[in-house]
Amino acid sequence: MTDGPPDFIPHDLSRLPDPVPVNEPKSATGNPPSYSVFGKTYYTLDSAAGYEATGLASWYGRKFQGRRTSSGETFDTLKLSAAHPTLPIPSYVEVTNLENGRRMVVRVNDRGPFHEGRIIDLSYAAAVKLGFADKGTARVRVTAVHDLPVLYLQAGAFRRIRDANRLRGTLEQLTGKPARVVRTDDETPYRVRLGPLDGEREAERLQALIAMADHGVPEIYYGEARD
Repeated sequence: MTDGPPDFIPHDLSRLPDPVPVNEPKSATGNPPSYSVFGKTYYTLDSAAGYEATGLASWYGRKFQGRRTSSGETFDTLKLSAAHPTLPIPSYVEVTNLENGRRMVVRVNDRGPFHEGRIIDLSYAAAVKLGFADKGTARVRVTAVHDLPVLYLQAGAFRRIRDANRLRGTLEQLTGKPARVVRTDDETPYRVRLGPLDGEREAERLQALIAMADHGVPEIYYGEARD
């Protein structure tokens, strides 16, 4: 089966919002110290910090739809993702199409491309956003996204600090995760934030756990490490 666009292409594919970069734990399956493909050995990077490269981007589509990526996730060509031979999985990069000036952020969750001169392989949706889905390749600049925000759950806002501290203790006991009370300038100045957390999957699991314990559904919050 030759590769190509998906059988169904949503009309608004070019308007998909970029993924929000966030600190995530490294994939247990996607980061071997080294691996070999077609007789060439690749050495995975410990960190994406400072990474920048210029070269050709390609895209992959329906041939790989539904297959496992190197992260263990399922590939969906209609979502915004990318494959890279050495960057940590997952990581986030900004890709700029040097031929038309378009740029976007993608999440790296797979390995490849393994063709000489190509530095990144994008999902079909990402290629559409960057304006080269009809060409197959484009000259791009790939830059690692730095200073990623940290993910928390904001579980409550209170007028009195003793009420906030009570919920903080309850949530720490319930979830086994650290929580703290943050002071703001609002009418309910004491905010209870749980975390930092290891990605949106963990946040969703803890949201469900907290809701089942009748403490409401906390909101996902992105901030600095001590925000």
